[in-house]
Amino acid sequence: MDEQALEQLKQLFSQGRLAEVEAGASEQLKSNPQHPLLHKMLGICLFQRGEFARAQACFETALELEPDDANCLNNLGSCYLFQNQHSKAASYFQQALKQGDNPEWHRNLGTCYFELGLFIRAAQHYHKAIEGGINDDAMLVRQIDTLKSASRFKQAMVVADQIADEAQKLVEQAAIDVAANRPKQARATLAKAQGQFHFSQPQLQRLHDIYRFLGDRDKELDIVNRFANGNPQEQLLAAVMQPQLSDQQLASLEQDPRLNQCQNQVKATFYFILASHYKKRDKTRWLALLKQANQIQAGGHKPEISTELECFKRIRERYGDYAEFTAQQPSRKPVFILGMPRSGTTLIESILGNHPDVFAAGESTLAESLLAELNPQVPRQMHPHQLRLHYLDGELGTSKMQRFSEDYVAGITGYSSDASYITDKMPHNFMHLGWLAHALPDATFIHCQRDPVATCLSIFEQNLSPFHHYGNDLTTLAEYYQAYQSLMAFWEQQLAGRIINISYEQLVQEPEQTLLPVLRRLGLKWHNAMLDLESTERSVTTSSLQQVRKGIYKDALTPYAGLESDLAPLMALKSEQKKTAENIPQNKKGWLRKLFG
Repeated sequence: MDEQALEQLKQLFSQGRLAEVEAGASEQLKSNPQHPLLHKMLGICLFQRGEFARAQACFETALELEPDDANCLNNLGSCYLFQNQHSKAASYFQQALKQGDNPEWHRNLGTCYFELGLFIRAAQHYHKAIEGGINDDAMLVRQIDTLKSASRFKQAMVVADQIADEAQKLVEQAAIDVAANRPKQARATLAKAQGQFHFSQPQLQRLHDIYRFLGDRDKELDIVNRFANGNPQEQLLAAVMQPQLSDQQLASLEQDPRLNQCQNQVKATFYFILASHYKKRDKTRWLALLKQANQIQAGGHKPEISTELECFKRIRERYGDYAEFTAQQPSRKPVFILGMPRSGTTLIESILGNHPDVFAAGESTLAESLLAELNPQVPRQMHPHQLRLHYLDGELGTSKMQRFSEDYVAGITGYSSDASYITDKMPHNFMHLGWLAHALPDATFIHCQRDPVATCLSIFEQNLSPFHHYGNDLTTLAEYYQAYQSLMAFWEQQLAGRIINISYEQLVQEPEQTLLPVLRRLGLKWHNAMLDLESTERSVTTSSLQQVRKGIYKDALTPYAGLESDLAPLMALKSEQKKTAENIPQNKKGWLRKLFG
C-alpha cells in the first residue's frame, strides 16, 4: 500500500475526521484487502457510527491477519458487548487481558460479568479498572451497584467514600444502607441533605427509590412532583402517581396524548399504576387495565416459558450429583424464607424480624452471587433462569460445597454480627433448595404457601423485572405455578423434615400458633412486639412495601372475589386441600384485621 496514503489516513484519524477515514479506508481496501490496519480503521469508524455488526466483521478480519493484537481483541469484544452478546464479548476481553493489563479492558470485562450475574467477578475487574485510573464518579457508582448485588456492603461503603460529588456520595451511602437493611443509618445519612445539595435528575431517581423503600411517602411524592417539569414521559408518570385521583382525572389521563410519545416500558408502567387506582373502586376495570399493562410489557405476544420449565426439570435431574454431599457447617444462623413471589414471604420476615434475636436481611442476592462462582466458566446462555443455574453446568464436589457454605455464613453475618439468626427471603431460592439444604445442614427453611389464585393474581398486578415475564399472561402464570408446585413436591420428598410449610391464610388468622414450628426450630419464644409491624425499623425493598407499611386490607385474602369467570386459568389451580380466604371465619377480629382493616 502507498505509505503516503496510509499516513494521510492516520493523520485524518488523529484529527477525528472519521467520515473521511471511513471513505479512504474503504477505497484502499479494494486494492489492499490484506492490510490489517485498514480493517481496524474502518472497524473503528463503523463502531463510532453504531454499526456494530459491520465493525465486528472488520475486526474479525484484522484478527485473522494479526491474531495477537490485544487492542483489536478489545474492539471486537466491544462490538459484541454493544450487541448484548456478553458471553462472546467476555471471551475477547479475556484474551486481550492475557496480552497485557489495561483498565479499560478490565472495565469492559467487568460489565460483561455484571450482565451475566457474575457479580463477584465483575467487582474484581471493576476494582482493577479503578486502580488503573478509571475512577470517575460514574465508574465508582457502577462498582457500588455491583458490590451491593454481591452483598458486599462494607466494600461498597469504602468505594462510596471516594466519590467526589458530595450529593452523589450521600445518595450512594443511603442506598447501601437500604440494601443492607439499615434504615436508621439511611435516614441519618439523608438528614444531612436537608437544603444542602442540588440533586441531578439521575440522583433524584435514586432518591425516589430510597424513600419508597423507607416508606417515606411524603418525600417520595415530593420527588415525583419534581419530575412533573421533566420530559413528557416523566410528566405523565408523575401525574398518574398522584394519590386520590378522581374518576374524571383517571379517565383524562388514560386519554392523554403524551401516551403516544411513550416507549412501551413506560406505557406498561403507566397502566400498572393506573390500574392500582381502580383496585378498590372497580375491580373489573382494575383487571382490564392489568391485562393491558401485561400485554404491553410482554410485547403483545404470549410469553414463552419452555426454558423455565426445562430449568425446573434440570434442577431435579442434577440433584443426584450432589445429594450425597453435606458440608461441615454448624451455624444455625441462616433462615431462608422462600416460595413464589407474593406468597407472604415479606409478612413472615417482618414478623420474625421484630424478634430481638432475628435480623431481617430481605431479598439477599448473596446465595446466587456465590452459586455463580462455583462454575468458573462464562455462561453461554443469557436466559435469566439459566443464568441462575449456571453452577449446575459445572462439576460439583464436596470442596465447592464446603467453600460455598463458609462463604455464605460469612456473608450473611455481614448483615448483622450480633443477631442469632438472619433471614434471607429471596423467594426464588426454592430453585436452589437442594444445594442450600446440603451446604447449610443446620439452616432453617420456611416455605410460604398462599391461595394459588391470590398469589398469581398478585404477581399479575406487579410491574416486575424481566425475570418474571412468566407473570405477563394468566395461562403461562398458571403453568409456571404448577411447575413450581411440582419442584417443591420434589424437595419435600428429598429433604424430608427440612422444610417448614407456613400457610399465609393461617398466619393471618393465628400468627403465634402458625409460627410455633418456626420458633421451636429456632429455640425462640414468642414476643407480642413481633406483631407491631407499623413501627418495624426495616426497609422493604420489594413490591410488598405497601402491605407492610399500610396493611394488607380485608380483601387481600381473596383479591379475585367477583372476578372468577375472568381468571379461568388461575381458578383451575385451586384444590380442595388449599385453605382459601373463604374458609377463614369473618366474625373474628384477629390481630392482622385489627391492624390492617
